Amino acid sequence: MIVKDVHVDRSPSLFTSKKFVFFGATFCCLLWGSAYPAIKNGYQLFNISPDDIPSKMVFAGYRFLLAGLVLLLFALASGKAIGRLKKGQYQQIAILGLTQTALQYVFFYIGLAYTTGVKGSIMNATGTFFSVLLAHYLYKNDRLTLNKIIGCALGFVGVMVVNVGSDLMDFNFSLLGEGSVVLAAFILSAASIYGKRISQTMDTTVMTGYQLAIGGLVLTLGGYLFVFGLGQ
Repeated sequence: MIVKDVHVDRSPSLFTSKKFVFFGATFCCLLWGSAYPAIKNGYQLFNISPDDIPSKMVFAGYRFLLAGLVLLLFALASGKAIGRLKKGQYQQIAILGLTQTALQYVFFYIGLAYTTGVKGSIMNATGTFFSVLLAHYLYKNDRLTLNKIIGCALGFVGVMVVNVGSDLMDFNFSLLGEGSVVLAAFILSAASIYGKRISQTMDTTVMTGYQLAIGGLVLTLGGYLFVFGLGQ
């Protein structure tokens, strides 16, 4: 019997190319950065005051819920099955949505209401340290190195330099203010690592769409519950 050689195309995919990853990550950073002024303009448009946490929760909830639904529609249009997940996977996505989107933003908004913007930015930058430390203990191939330590330190110093001002020398620390922001940063870091873990068993677009929709729905309902229930 003659066995013909079968040519297997092992050329690297565009999405795994270092150049594509670099420019893609840079573009995502630009999008994330543009979100902050857009959100601030949204607060002004809807007359949301800085200390109005319930309204901020509803505003964020609608954004994430809409983003999640758009992602799911995109996944469906791409031919991906969005309703064929295993029972355990729905539970994993629910946990991810409740932590990475809902719980993280609740503590983040509470913290910003009781601290200055400068200190909030600095405290929120601790999330990078949490991500590096958690990855070191959870993943064998992502150990803490000197370069990572130096990179984190430089990044943290950069945040402080950008926010240089009178508030920078204020070393007062409150659990409700700065503590909530640090807790939000830790929750986001832990949830991101958890998301990376479960993304190995399901499509990332479907996973992200569901978790954004679930987290957004919880934020929206929680904000309305506070306004019409506890806020009375």
